[in-house]
Amino acid sequence: MELITSLFCTILSMSYGASIVIVVVLIVRLLFKKAPKIFSYTLWLFVLIRLLIPISFESKVSVLSVPSTITYQVLDDMPKVSEEIQKTVYQGIEVNQSISLMNILALIWIIGIVVLILYFSINYIKLKQRLRFSIRVVDNIYESDSILSPFIVGVFHPKIYIPMNLNERQKQIILAHEIIHIERKDSLIKFVGIMILTVYWFHPLVWLSFYLMSKDMEFSCDEKVVNRLGTECKQRFGMTLLDFATSPYVMVVSFKESNTKERIKNMLNYKKPKFWVLIFCVVIGLFLIVPLLTNPKSAPEPTPKIAPTPIVNETREPTNEATEESEEIQAFRDEINDFTIEELEERKTLLVREQEEIEKEIEVLENEESDLLIKNQRMEELLKKLNMNKAKIEIIKSNTEIINFENNVQEMKTDLENKNLSYIAPLDKYEVTCSWGCYIGHEAFDIRDPNNSNADVKAIADGIVNEASYDTNNGNYIIIEHDNGQSSYYGQLKDESTLEVGAKVNQGDKLGVTGMSGKASGSHLHFFIMETETQSRLSNSLELVQ
Repeated sequence: MELITSLFCTILSMSYGASIVIVVVLIVRLLFKKAPKIFSYTLWLFVLIRLLIPISFESKVSVLSVPSTITYQVLDDMPKVSEEIQKTVYQGIEVNQSISLMNILALIWIIGIVVLILYFSINYIKLKQRLRFSIRVVDNIYESDSILSPFIVGVFHPKIYIPMNLNERQKQIILAHEIIHIERKDSLIKFVGIMILTVYWFHPLVWLSFYLMSKDMEFSCDEKVVNRLGTECKQRFGMTLLDFATSPYVMVVSFKESNTKERIKNMLNYKKPKFWVLIFCVVIGLFLIVPLLTNPKSAPEPTPKIAPTPIVNETREPTNEATEESEEIQAFRDEINDFTIEELEERKTLLVREQEEIEKEIEVLENEESDLLIKNQRMEELLKKLNMNKAKIEIIKSNTEIINFENNVQEMKTDLENKNLSYIAPLDKYEVTCSWGCYIGHEAFDIRDPNNSNADVKAIADGIVNEASYDTNNGNYIIIEHDNGQSSYYGQLKDESTLEVGAKVNQGDKLGVTGMSGKASGSHLHFFIMETETQSRLSNSLELVQ
C-alpha cells in the first residue's frame, strides 16, 4: 500500500506542474486561434511530456515559478497534511492509525484506473468483433458492412476501415484524410492520450486537454488534406463530413469526430499560411520549450547575515592601455569593413599563424630562466598581443557570418524569382487514370492520351537531364532539373532514353512516348514535380502545368 500511496503522491505532484502548463497552452492557443491548427496541436506535446516524464531540468524562467506561494514541497508534505485533516474531520472517533486519508485516496485512484481500463478494453473488444468479417481492399484498407463511418484501428500497424458502398468522392476525401493521420502517427498519439487520461482520470483539466487535443488533431488533419488536394476539394470535403456527422468512437482515430459544423467552417476558411506565419509559429514554439518543460530553480539555503563593510567610493578612470586597445579594435573594424569573403579568410589565416607563433613564444618564455621582472613584462606583452589577435579573429568570423547571411538572402530572393518559371503540360491531351494518393504510396499522377497509346512526352520547361535510367516499378524514366529549384519526373516511357545525363533540353522537346515499361496495366505517363534539394514531391504537380 505504501508503494501505491507514494506513486499517487508523485502523480499529484506531476499533475500540479501539468495544470500550470495546460493553462498556459490554453492561453497561447486562444491568442493564436487564427494560426494553422497544427500549431495548436503541437502545443499539446508540452502537456504530454509534463504528464509522462517525472524528471525535469531547472530554470529561472519556468512557468512553475509564477505561483510562488505553491511549490512542490506542499505536495511532498501531503501525508502530513492529510493526518491533520483526518484529525479535524474524525475528532472523537477512533480510527485505525495504519490507514491515512492519503491511503484512501490512493486506493480510490487505483480503482478508477481499473474501471477505465476495463471500459476501454471492453469497447475495443466489441469493436474488433464487429470488424472480424471485414474485407481487405488493398494494403491496409478494409471495407465492412457493420460500420457506418470510417476510422483507423491499431497503434503500431494501423488499418483503415471504411463502410461499404462509398462513392468516389467519399473515398478520395476519406482515404486522403486517414492516410495523413497514419503518416503523422496520430493513432499512437491518441493511444498515449488515452493512457494518460486513464492515469489522471481525477483531473478535469486533463479531460479538457484530451478533448481539445483530439479537436486540434482533426482540424489540423483537415487543413493538411486541403493543402494536399487543393482548395477546389473544399466543397467535396464539406459534403463528405456531413455524410458522416454522427457520434465518434473514443478508442480510435475516426473521420467522424464531433464538431462537424466547426470543422466545416474551419476547413472553408482555411488558407495556406504564408512562410513568415509558419516561421513565427515555430519561433513561439521554441520560445515556450524552456518555460513549459523546466522546473523552477530550488530556493538557496539561507546564509547568515554579515554586517556590510564600509567601502570607500572610488571612481576608476579608463587607463591609457584600455583606450589604446579599443581604438585598435575600432580601427581594425573599419579596415575590414568592405572586405570580401576571400579577403577575410586570407586575413584570418595570417592572424591564426601569428597567434600560433605567439603561443610558441609564450611556451618558450615559460621554460626560460631569466630575470623575473623582464620575464613578466615580456609575458604581459605577449598575452596582450594574443588577446588582441583572438578579438580580431572573432570580428572576422562575425563579418563573415553577416556576409554569408546577406548572400543567402539574395539567393533566396533569386530562387523566389525563379519560382515563376512557366510549365507546359507533358502531353498535348491527357486524362488522369490514377490521381495523387489513389492508393497508399502513390505520390504521382498517371496520365494518358485517350486517343494515342504512344503519345509524345514533352519537357515541361527548359532544364538539364539529371537522370535517365530504368527501375522495375516505373520502367524507363527521365528526371529533368530546372532553374527554379524544381525537377520533373517522367516514368513508364516506352523506350530507353537516348538522352545523356547533363544534356540540355528545351521546353517542348520530345523525351519519348508513353508506354508501360514498368509495372503497369496500361500505357501511360507516370509524372510528378519535386523540389530538387529535398526530393519532396508536389501534390499539385498537375495544377502547375495547367
